[in-house]
Amino acid sequence: MAYCERCDRYFPHMRALENHERDSAQHNICHSCNIDFATWVGLKEHYVQSPRHHYCQHCNIHFNSDGQYLDHLDQSHWACLQHRRIFTNEYGLNEHYRQHPDHQTNHPYCAECDKCFASQANLQAHLNSRRHVQAAVRCPGAQCGRTFVKASDLVQHFEGGTCPSGMTRARLNQEIVRRDRNNIITNPNRLLTGPDGSRSAPEPSYLATERSWNGWAYECFLCSRTFTSLTALNQHLRSPAHATKIFRCPNSECMRQCSALSALVQHVEHDRCGIRQNSRVQGLLDGVVSGMGRIAL
Repeated sequence: MAYCERCDRYFPHMRALENHERDSAQHNICHSCNIDFATWVGLKEHYVQSPRHHYCQHCNIHFNSDGQYLDHLDQSHWACLQHRRIFTNEYGLNEHYRQHPDHQTNHPYCAECDKCFASQANLQAHLNSRRHVQAAVRCPGAQCGRTFVKASDLVQHFEGGTCPSGMTRARLNQEIVRRDRNNIITNPNRLLTGPDGSRSAPEPSYLATERSWNGWAYECFLCSRTFTSLTALNQHLRSPAHATKIFRCPNSECMRQCSALSALVQHVEHDRCGIRQNSRVQGLLDGVVSGMGRIAL
């Protein structure tokens, strides 16, 4: 016979005892850990506290891994993933971020906008945006007058070809190559040299046709990316995606290479490698920005 010590009952065989433990409120068993709890609350606390279990007590759902559990918290609850705390609403979560002593490090949070960010870098980008910084960089192009927060925004404006002045990425690159005689930010090995010794930026031109259709999408013959329309594919080919990387960071420990001037200017603005302190680089970029009025006319 089988005996249940907690209930002080005998059963004719083990199968009957197992059915009793399964159906009785006096038995709450964690089969993974082989522990029998007297109450459901005790079993639930075990699920929550044990590192062997990935359990959401609000939804009463078990997950196979900690990653799946964290994804569930992120998608289904107002939760602080670092502290694994769940809040009833967004206000409660933001209050947690605001009041936490090291929220600027662990919970990047903008108190003025009452908004949290995934990383410190994203918070800093937000703080450097128009929401918090006055747009003081004015486009010098004829009949434009738009203002921007950073020099890189102005450069992107020119490179996009949307300025009424008619400035384009190709014209801008040629002007930078002409001004950077000492190749501070341009790579001479990637420039074209004319018969008179002058250098210019290579401007390869690509055009896709209907022959780019591979049966289900338009495919770029340079990188195999696919697009839903021929227009989108040709826009991709006109972008800096396959342009020659003529720009480089002059920091010998960095030497990052870029195909667009705006990417290099952003690299300098973010100061990831300390190059912003280089007076030659800063002077060259400042001169380019200040001289854009003459270039863009």
